[in-house]
Amino acid sequence: MKRGLSIVELIVVLAILAILASAMLYGFKPRTLQNDANFLLLHIDRTRYEGLAYDPRGAEMICIDLDAQGIEDLATQEGYRLKSKITKDFDTLCFDAFGQPYQKRGGSMMKIVEKKELIELQKGSKKASIWLYPKSGYVIISYQ
Repeated sequence: MKRGLSIVELIVVLAILAILASAMLYGFKPRTLQNDANFLLLHIDRTRYEGLAYDPRGAEMICIDLDAQGIEDLATQEGYRLKSKITKDFDTLCFDAFGQPYQKRGGSMMKIVEKKELIELQKGSKKASIWLYPKSGYVIISYQ
């Protein structure tokens, strides 16, 4: 009586494992756009929550730089690398102690956000939109 597997049985087992492995690898798709959008959303939300911690009687605001260098510095600090193209109409986003958003465009003065603002990320043909709502500072992501 023999013990162990024959060569035919080993080949069949290896073929089954190869088929399963290829099916699993096909299912793992990179989610670069979603990761980049979530990275920005989380940092905007974190900045808003840090702004809520300030004394409302003071004039302090907490800001996040959303220009190209500011985003790259933020990603480097976190050990992350953004791979999507980012377009927006403002460079700096600040929040006061009530969570209200303020923006700065180029060299202009800081002003309160009065309409829904868009930060758009693009990777290939896919797009993600980060919407910032006025007064509340609420931020959401939508994908196209």
